[in-house]
Order: sequence, then structure tokens, then C-alpha cells
Amino acid sequence: MFGRAKIDLLSRRCLLAAQKTLENFIGSITLYADQPVRVGEFCRFGGTLGTVEEVGLRSTRVRTLDRTIVTIPNAEFSNLKIENSARRAAPALSPPGGG
Repeated sequence: MFGRAKIDLLSRRCLLAAQKTLENFIGSITLYADQPVRVGEFCRFGGTLGTVEEVGLRSTRVRTLDRTIVTIPNAEFSNLKIENSARRAAPALSPPGGG
């Protein structure tokens, strides 16, 4: 009986670990499909500004303005509001003379 409870506890722990891995994998698929940011692009996510260094299967790495690397799990990153400054629409230019 004790062995069964131990196996049950172990299987629950494995499922919880697999759940996080699966969430990050699905988050990375979302990031690859939607491509809200690409490597080298400057963006704001949450309250942080920085340049995307790497989008991996598990996490995304961003270099902040103070030159530190922030690593965010893809499951979390894909749920954040992401502002991509690199893809800003160019302002409409009026011809000289206002015409």
C-alpha cells in the first residue's frame, strides 16, 4: 500500500513538471507562429525595454537598456503585452510646402 502512494506522488510530480514544459513549448510555438518579436528587434514587454537576443524552445532572452540579460519562460512571454518598436509604422511625410 505504501508503495502505491509513493508511485502516485511521484507520478503527480512528473505531471506537474511536464505541464510547465508543455506550457513553455506551446508558448514557443505561439511566438514562432505569431512572431511578435524577432531576434535583434527592440521591444517593451511588461515594464521592461530591451533587444531580443534569442527566442528558444523554452525561453526568450532580452538584453535590457542597462545591458543585463532577462530570461522569460515562453509561456509567460507569450501572454505579456509586447510592444515592438522595430515594427513601428513610418510617419506619413507631407511634401514640402504643405501641399
